[in-house]
Amino acid sequence: MKSWLAGLLLLCAGGFSCAATLDPMQVSASHEGDHVVLLAHFVVPVSRDLAWGVMVDFENMTRFLPYLKESKVLFRQGNSLRVQQKGVVPVAFFEMSYTSVRDIDLFPESEIHSTSIGGDTGLTRGITKLAQLDKQTEISYRADWWPTSRMVEGFGLESARDLLSRQFTAMRDEMVRRQPGNPPVLGMAQAIRPLACRNLTVRCG
Repeated sequence: MKSWLAGLLLLCAGGFSCAATLDPMQVSASHEGDHVVLLAHFVVPVSRDLAWGVMVDFENMTRFLPYLKESKVLFRQGNSLRVQQKGVVPVAFFEMSYTSVRDIDLFPESEIHSTSIGGDTGLTRGITKLAQLDKQTEISYRADWWPTSRMVEGFGLESARDLLSRQFTAMRDEMVRRQPGNPPVLGMAQAIRPLACRNLTVRCG
């Protein structure tokens, strides 16, 4: 374990893009009554319009979100759209596939409201909020999730929290990557970070 941590520190010192240089990301998953509440909060050093562009880039999300295999807009009418996504969730020593179909309402550069209407992940209602803080953007997310019994059995709070952390970390990295003048985000750091954060409550950088 000590040698693994030492290797991570050497990678950071050697110029790899390590999220420890950014403000900590807060991610949690907990039971609330008959459902699960997923929360995330982080600040990213980019403008709100740039952050927004990444958050709503559904057609290209497979390029930067881990474990997402397919993402497409089924239809769009003004600021309302329907998105279908397919991916896998790593659980123990195997991967479980999923399909999600969501209706999404956009409130440009401010809020994203989503409600699942199909797929096999169960009912989910989520709100993502973006706020400009000087030269940074604060992003907060809350989702209320009523998973199917299959998902509860094979997924669990730990896996839900871990996947949420990975996805938002990847989104933040993509926002930083798109910032003009920034060096490219290196894939090795992205691969290491989820392992370092796994099984924590989670404050990941």
